Amino acid sequence: MSGETELNRENADSPKSRVGRLLNDLQDRDFRHGYMARQLKQFLAAQFRALRGDKTQVEFAKEIDKHQPEVSKLEKSSESGSVNVQTLIEIAERLDLGLIVRFVNYQTFLRMSSDFSDAAYAPEPYSHEAIAALAREQEAQSRRSALHAVPSSKQPPLEVSVLKLVPEPKDDLSKQDGPHKKAESAVAEAA
Repeated sequence: MSGETELNRENADSPKSRVGRLLNDLQDRDFRHGYMARQLKQFLAAQFRALRGDKTQVEFAKEIDKHQPEVSKLEKSSESGSVNVQTLIEIAERLDLGLIVRFVNYQTFLRMSSDFSDAAYAPEPYSHEAIAALAREQEAQSRRSALHAVPSSKQPPLEVSVLKLVPEPKDDLSKQDGPHKKAESAVAEAA
């Protein structure tokens, strides 16, 4: 059996990722845009249901300062796409959550939309302790990056070129330490 046939059979037997299954379909612009819109609406609807948790829609509506029919609309994927950004900001503020609304490339969209974890659906509200831990983590990462930087003693020497702008004097003044002599000495020392 040829190597190519074995590879095809091996790929056919192995489970494909969600992106792998969508790979060919995503080449079609209409499919790609429809998929993005569907995923976004479905995720938002599911996220609103997860954020509500065990509360009734009426209880959740009071918490986010909305009316129950608005919560019902937000939890329906077919209607969650009509929510405006200001409404999302208001809900994020009421729940003390961050909100990201930004345009991304499709690789980023596919990575982010494949996170079905509880933390993705129902993130924890603001926590000073969590932010302090993030600050410590970033500072430690910054220190590690600084340690891995090439020390200046290990860097290759800089090559310095000096362009002489004035001709060298032809008399005894050439023996004096003038600016050009200092520059020549600096170049000689650097080499």
